[in-house]
Amino acid sequence: MLNHSPVPLSDLICQAERMMRKLNYSDECIRRNITTWHQFIKYSEYSNVLVFDESIAASFLKERYNYPNLAVKRHSSFINSKANAIRRLSDLQQHGRFLAREKKKLMFITPEFKPSVNVFMDYCKKRNLVEDTLYKRQKKLNCFFEHMLLMGIQRPEDFTSQAISEYMITLTGYSRQTANEIASILRQYFKSLYLNNLINKDLSESIPKIHYPTQDKIPVVWDESNIEKLLQQVDRNSPIGKRDYALLLIVIHLGLRDGDVRELKFENIKWNANIIEFIQSKTSQSLSLPLLPEIGNAIIDYLKNGRPDSDSTNIFIKHTAPYDAMKKAGNVVTKYLRLAHIPVECDRQHGIHSLRHSLANRLLSQNVSLDIISGILGHATINSSKEYMHLDIDNLRRCALEVGEINDK
Repeated sequence: MLNHSPVPLSDLICQAERMMRKLNYSDECIRRNITTWHQFIKYSEYSNVLVFDESIAASFLKERYNYPNLAVKRHSSFINSKANAIRRLSDLQQHGRFLAREKKKLMFITPEFKPSVNVFMDYCKKRNLVEDTLYKRQKKLNCFFEHMLLMGIQRPEDFTSQAISEYMITLTGYSRQTANEIASILRQYFKSLYLNNLINKDLSESIPKIHYPTQDKIPVVWDESNIEKLLQQVDRNSPIGKRDYALLLIVIHLGLRDGDVRELKFENIKWNANIIEFIQSKTSQSLSLPLLPEIGNAIIDYLKNGRPDSDSTNIFIKHTAPYDAMKKAGNVVTKYLRLAHIPVECDRQHGIHSLRHSLANRLLSQNVSLDIISGILGHATINSSKEYMHLDIDNLRRCALEVGEINDK
């Protein structure tokens, strides 16, 4: 329907209902949408409009449901369902299909703050950061701006060292990683503002360093028997099970990061060369890994017998309509960890990153050199792999014994 002339609203609603059934929306969801559409068609007829009209749709949502209500941060699920029903008609009219929902608008990036955010985003893009990382950085800035607005600061020129210090105090209780990440983003933000003459003082120096007790962090690893138990819980006869099994094999045997396994595309599988080749989301560097037979067979099984029909170029997709990209692959690990009743400490990693650690542990136990492990895991430098030296317990014990023998002499 793209670029076609508008169809009668009643026909558009029939097409939308057929599409929802084709995409396997639940009967209850379809019923709620039809109810909203019937209300909307009566509203449109009252205005003597017989086709879908964006302005009429906006008036309908505003008059009937006060949507959007800028006085609230979050609408109720009932109100959102009404807006989503109208959005589906708009998508179908303009694009011929339902589109995935856009990321939420960041409320506190006001027109006064926007130029400074644009300058900071340009700085981040020059470092080849991916879109998802850019959005996350904007979200953290959004929280900072919210705090500034509460303090009466409405423009970048009004920022003060005192206001920044008060905001940093609010980070008390955050994890070390989160607090340091926010501090780093703010330093870069203020540095970019100063270098582009948006502020006349380098406020990046006002961001304090966050000190924590120094101690070595030993990565979490999985016991081989628990990895086997995890895989045994996957129902490989179901479509979702076929997806999850292939995804888990890739993470367990190749150590892909969450974002990389989610964004793996058909073009990344080089079947003739038996390799998986892609650009890493974290480092923007190319990585080539062997397509092991077990992994290749699992991917083929999923594509032939489990993957829903979808326009997405991603191999692994959601199994609920609309069938687009997965939001988080780590949930797959957590799901089967619970099904397998594998105990974990609540304050320790037990997701995809822990499986990367486990792969490093297995490779170390096979006397694979650290530079090769670094290459397999896609680290930008070998220094990123040095934390895995803590995992090689047998070699550490051997070193301790050798030192002991020398001292005894």
